[in-house]
Amino acid sequence: MRHYRTVFYIILATVEFFVLIIGICLKWQLVTLQQREQIQKRRSTLVSSRSLIEGEPGSVGGGGGGGSARRSFQV
Repeated sequence: MRHYRTVFYIILATVEFFVLIIGICLKWQLVTLQQREQIQKRRSTLVSSRSLIEGEPGSVGGGGGGGSARRSFQV
């Protein structure tokens, strides 16, 4: 009877270990995704602010004038 209890605890510990590993992997993916979104947001803000500073009206809006660059900068 004692042997079955030991096997049960070993199996339980193994399952908990795999659940822990899966949780760590999911958290890592979430953090990586959030960092990518922040970097992409910074790049888009940097590009739109550069076009406003340099005075290139068609660089962001595709020839739509300075108003489209300003709108994208405010959002």
